[in-house]
Parts: sequence; C-alpha cells; structure tokens
Amino acid sequence: MIEICNASEKAKFESSLAELKSYKDNFELFFEKEREISELYNKEVREKEAEHAELERRKQEKLLQLNEQKTKEVIAIENECDAIERECSILTKRNKAIMLKIRRKLIEAEETRRNLSKKT
Repeated sequence: MIEICNASEKAKFESSLAELKSYKDNFELFFEKEREISELYNKEVREKEAEHAELERRKQEKLLQLNEQKTKEVIAIENECDAIERECSILTKRNKAIMLKIRRKLIEAEETRRNLSKKT
C-alpha cells in the first residue's frame, strides 16, 4: 500500500513537474516572441526618429541657406539704397546750385529790364 501511495505521489509529482516544465517552456517561447516584437518595434521607432531627425536637419540647413540668401539680398538692397541716397543728395545740391544760378540770372535780367526801362 505504501509503495502504491509512494508510486501515486511520485506520478503526481512527475506529472506536476512535467506541467510546470511545459508551462515554463511555453512562457519562455511567448516571452521570446514578445521580446522580438518589442525589439522590432523599438528598431522601427529608432529608424523613424532618425528619419525625422534627418528631415529636421535638412529643414534647418535649408532655412539657414535661405536666411543667408535673404541676408545677402538685404545687404545688397541696403547698399543700393545708400547709393541712391548719395546720388539724391548730390542731385539735390546740384539742383539747388542751378536754382541759385537761375535766380541770380533772373535778378540780373530784372535789373537789366529796369535799367532799360529807365533809359527809355
């Protein structure tokens, strides 16, 4: 009877041990699959982040080039404005000188007219 109970307990123990081993093996397989899925997902995320970072870097580079181009254009326009202002200043001075000459000639002509009218 003891041998039968002992054999029965031993069979239960071996059965439980086999179930636990099977459960452990299945769990390890499941865990390994989940780990692989997680690694693939993480790899995709890293690749997307790298692509996004590269895209942002290109955008920044493009913006820097655009800013540099706009800065050069602004400098060129400012230089052109300075040149135009200098030219305007010169023309204004020349115009004032011409107007002064014309006034003097007008005054001389007026004096000449008065002198001629007094003589007659």
